[in-house]
Amino acid sequence: MGKIILYIFGGLLLIGLIGRACAPSGDNNPTTPKASEKVVNSSWDGSVRQVERYLKNNLKDPDSYQAIAWGPVVDGQTPKGRYHVQHKYRAKNSFGGYVIEFHVFHLDSDGNIIGID
Repeated sequence: MGKIILYIFGGLLLIGLIGRACAPSGDNNPTTPKASEKVVNSSWDGSVRQVERYLKNNLKDPDSYQAIAWGPVVDGQTPKGRYHVQHKYRAKNSFGGYVIEFHVFHLDSDGNIIGID
């Protein structure tokens, strides 16, 4: 009888561990910024983490992404968002050829991309 209880307890523990490991977590979603993430240029290379994350999740070939130039993050309420930043980058298109793109990314106060010009 003691072995049966031990097996049941072990089985429940194993099911709980597997369920916890497989449960979705908001922290694992690379497109959702943390509420505490500020929209700023990196002091190391000038990049903006939220824009890079957006591009890596939305480009045809994310591994081909190469940053060329970053503008400063402009903080100020505009009709298109709270922040905006200019970015020039190179990446592969649908045909496998590299193209250079230049866009202005508009972000809200939580760091979500809300518009691209």
